[in-house]
Amino acid sequence: MNNGEPVVWFATSDDRGYAWRRGGQLMIVSLVPAVLIFCGSGLAGELLPAFWLSLLLAPVAGAYALAVVVADRRAAVEVRVAGGAITLVRPDGGTTTYQARDVRRFEVIRTVYSGGGTPDVARLRLHAGGRVERTRPGPDLSPELRRALTVAEVDLLVSVKHREE
Repeated sequence: MNNGEPVVWFATSDDRGYAWRRGGQLMIVSLVPAVLIFCGSGLAGELLPAFWLSLLLAPVAGAYALAVVVADRRAAVEVRVAGGAITLVRPDGGTTTYQARDVRRFEVIRTVYSGGGTPDVARLRLHAGGRVERTRPGPDLSPELRRALTVAEVDLLVSVKHREE
């Protein structure tokens, strides 16, 4: 953080349609069990229960896909630390700025897949006031950003999630 220049972290994607594509993928995947249930029940001669069960699965998947889209609307795609303030930039260009003294904790959640030891994805969470702001997935924190958070006297908590491939 030299000369008051901001230290910036970017998410992997700042595309506004990111969540809609993820929600669409969830809807497509949800059709697979519905088709299997319908076909399996049809072979067993139980078409009416299969029809109702298939109708129930689509709205549940649709509600989950919509929840993913709504949750992503507030996700930050850029984090800037400069001058004792932390600014979050959203995909639509909107910003929210918190003073460093108001930030209780800055969490880094790394996801490490079984194939390698380096984090493949990192998500950030900023705890300020009564809110928890989160980011889309992106790279791990740079040493410059760690230093900027230390200078701003923000608690940094790092956790690692291990996932199977």
